[in-house]
Amino acid sequence: MATDSKIINTKLYQLVSKALSTRDNQFRKNIAKFIQDRHEYIFDIGPYDRIFFNQTDVDNMFKSLGILEAEVAGIMKDTYYWNIPINPLQLRGSMQGK
Repeated sequence: MATDSKIINTKLYQLVSKALSTRDNQFRKNIAKFIQDRHEYIFDIGPYDRIFFNQTDVDNMFKSLGILEAEVAGIMKDTYYWNIPINPLQLRGSMQGK
């Protein structure tokens, strides 16, 4: 069985690298739009609000790269951590140091 690093370096990296080689401008525009849409939170005087990266943002990222989320999921399913069940409510407490 391949290690996680080998899977990511040989399969995922190749997919993203190939996409960026032809769609770099679309990806940069997508990042710029994300920042522009949230500029009031990003450039605020302090970290008062969370900056969310929601499913629409994920969809826009994949669209800008011209790859499918299912392609990435197909590669990542072979990694150790992919199938560990995660409860987002449990993460909330751990991220706050509780």
